[in-house]
Amino acid sequence: MKRFAALADLDNHPERILIIQEIIHSRIITADQRDLSFVAILEALKLMARWPRRVYYLLGNHDLAFALDRELIKGGKFLNRFLYKGLAYMYQARHEEVAQAYKAFIMNMPK
Repeated sequence: MKRFAALADLDNHPERILIIQEIIHSRIITADQRDLSFVAILEALKLMARWPRRVYYLLGNHDLAFALDRELIKGGKFLNRFLYKGLAYMYQARHEEVAQAYKAFIMNMPK
């Protein structure tokens, strides 16, 4: 995410818009079955806060499936379960609170 933001160089190009999509489940799952794509999601949210009306996060099918508690299976791997494991690792006792905040963000996106 930081690399895309650097390439967009929004500070020096006020006419540019950055559109972000398909972040969740986009990173490699760790050996201990954790999906840490949430780190990139946080980076995207920071970009949106820094450049309102210039950075947009488009709703993706994986985001929506997570928000609706619908399991995604790819290659025999249960992707949402891995994301919850990653959230639990990063946020420990607060992981469910963080997951609910992300779900609220998703459900408030234009559909």
